[in-house]
Amino acid sequence: MVGQRKHPIMAGAAAGILECTINYPMEYVKAQLQVGTHFKNPLQVVRETVNRVGVRGLYRGYPAFASFMLPSAATRFYAYNASLSLFSGLAPVHQALFAGLAAGVAEAGLVFTPCENVAITLLHDQMQPSPIYRNIGPLKATFMIAKTRGLITFWNGLTPNLFKIATCTMIRFGGYKYLKNITLEFYGKDSSAELTTLQSFACGAMVGAMSVPLTHPFDVVKTNMMALRGPYAGKSMLATARTLLEKEGYKSLFKGSSIRLVRVTSEQAFIFMFYEKISQLLDNVSY
Repeated sequence: MVGQRKHPIMAGAAAGILECTINYPMEYVKAQLQVGTHFKNPLQVVRETVNRVGVRGLYRGYPAFASFMLPSAATRFYAYNASLSLFSGLAPVHQALFAGLAAGVAEAGLVFTPCENVAITLLHDQMQPSPIYRNIGPLKATFMIAKTRGLITFWNGLTPNLFKIATCTMIRFGGYKYLKNITLEFYGKDSSAELTTLQSFACGAMVGAMSVPLTHPFDVVKTNMMALRGPYAGKSMLATARTLLEKEGYKSLFKGSSIRLVRVTSEQAFIFMFYEKISQLLDNVSY
């Protein structure tokens, strides 16, 4: 169950990197749809990328993305695990909701936003005719970005990220707890029992799908704010959203929503499944 675990950092980090490796091509396609104005649909992104540089092109920017998914997932599950005791007087589902909210705030502010700024900067840079950070590792690129654009650039998009991630984690942890409880009840099991691998996968998929419609506009605004070049780079959340609405209409806030729905559904299915199974293994290890 997604309750208090003995090794949330190790289990969260392992689950995050495994999920990222499986699902990264969808993250790449989503980013292209949100900032690449000539792309009309996910299949066009895949086709043009594969024709231009081969299948490996769908993993462009993967090292940078993976390097922040690991600490991001570790922080999320650790913060959730630590926050459960703060809300111990609440009903289990409400406890999971508020602990998820706290985990989302910690993840967005401490890890996700700074790391994602580096990842998106590198991804967009590789799409330029003359990339600035070609053949440069994420660590060296991070120092170069800090030197040329200032430390504050790592927190571009913090506000929409706080809204998006805090809402997402609240829905996902609270929803997962609720679905876990009714699943165990349906099969006549005690509430302290563990879900099967397939049940964890299914519950994770459902909470992932539920979180997308409510949070996708924040994701679009955030991605445009973090772009290396473009009319929205460095603007505030409200200014970016206003300009998008004025220039492209309300549909602009749902660019890439179809691929994000598939991506997040798959992401949460795998990450909850991996986290549960890895946690069970680590919790049973004797020292």
